[in-house]
Amino acid sequence: MPYCTCDGGHTGYNEAVPMLRYIGQFFEHEGIRVVDDIAVPGIFPETDESYNTKGRFGIITDRPTEQDLREVEGRVLLAVKKGPRASGRSTRRCTERFGQS
Repeated sequence: MPYCTCDGGHTGYNEAVPMLRYIGQFFEHEGIRVVDDIAVPGIFPETDESYNTKGRFGIITDRPTEQDLREVEGRVLLAVKKGPRASGRSTRRCTERFGQS
């Protein structure tokens, strides 16, 4: 299950999608089925501070938090418990929690 943090300064979650799909392709080519991918807001330390304070996710200077990582862990454990899905990958966005539409 590919996972990443993203600052989402310009387009929010969608900035992470190409990287998640790219990594997912490596897994798939190695025979590892990708059933989900996860992106959560995370600080972008090597850029102008406005990326971390005025982007689509708002102020993310303290992200990912312990709560963010617990949610990632919960999604991974749930996916393991459910097993592989016949329909393949289910990309879920962080829209509810992070207020992106």
